[in-house]
Amino acid sequence: MLHAAAGRCAGLHFGTYDYTAALGISAAYQSLEHPAADHAKAVMQVAAAGTGVPVCDGSTNVLPVWQHHRRPGRVGLARAAGAPIT
Repeated sequence: MLHAAAGRCAGLHFGTYDYTAALGISAAYQSLEHPAADHAKAVMQVAAAGTGVPVCDGSTNVLPVWQHHRRPGRVGLARAAGAPIT
């Protein structure tokens, strides 16, 4: 699809809740940190590699209370940098 867009695609956004719901994962387990979401984001990154099209994580339903909001942000940054996730 990226090649068919012929330069008109400015970025890819992962739809966390749409994707995990389509897999039958119940709302209580839907998260940016679910293994199915990790896999889908990795596939998207491979598909976009070398195209110059950025890939971003999907949304979260967690309120931005610092201690709860901090981990998904750290995980996303660690993955982008290729660093271990703690």
